Amino acid sequence: LALVTVGVTACYTVRFFGLVFHGEPSAHVVDTVRSSGHLPDGAPSMRLASGVLAVAIVVAGLGGPVLERVLHHAFEVSAFDGAMAATPAVGTPTAVGTTADESSSHALVPILSVLFVVAGAAPAYLLYVGRRRDLQRVIDRSPVARTLHMFFWNRWAIDRVITRVFVTGTRRLARWVAHDCEAHLDDLVHRRLPWVFTGRLQRFVDRLRADTEELVYNVSYVLILFGMLLTYLFLGTAGG
Repeated sequence: LALVTVGVTACYTVRFFGLVFHGEPSAHVVDTVRSSGHLPDGAPSMRLASGVLAVAIVVAGLGGPVLERVLHHAFEVSAFDGAMAATPAVGTPTAVGTTADESSSHALVPILSVLFVVAGAAPAYLLYVGRRRDLQRVIDRSPVARTLHMFFWNRWAIDRVITRVFVTGTRRLARWVAHDCEAHLDDLVHRRLPWVFTGRLQRFVDRLRADTEELVYNVSYVLILFGMLLTYLFLGTAGG
């Protein structure tokens, strides 16, 4: 996946430079050149920002090997610190073979990166810089090129995914919150709970009123049970 990303990035970069510096001028460029004679170089703030970005890219590229060694050492210490006891001693055939394998695999990464950069940049250079072949004719003749063109033209289906996740998904979530979640919550808070307090509790309080016959019966039952409990406790204790 990383190598494919390298190739696609190289293709896009060369294509960008080809369209900007070797492509057909747009109507805005033609009108600007016709009216003022040349294109403006941009505001000083734009040139300063572009210069800072270019310097940062160059510094990051030159400092890449140093950063690679630092990160490699950090990950090696954190990941393999507990496995040092199982590592063969230096000088043994197994250790020498492991070191050789690591060296060859480390050299393979930049080689493959350069190859994928060339593989991605070469077609873009031929089509957008060298203008060796007509791009539209290539797309019309090749089903594979036509499929790739549609895939890239549709921005890798990112717009469709964003629409379904953030636009359609948000609308469905809002509809669910408004019609399902909020409706049930509104019914619970504004109808069910008030009915519990104003209906059932009111009837319960009415039963506790002193002028009702049920309260007299309930108090009588409680007093009888309490008297029986006291009798059992006293008689049972005395008998023991």
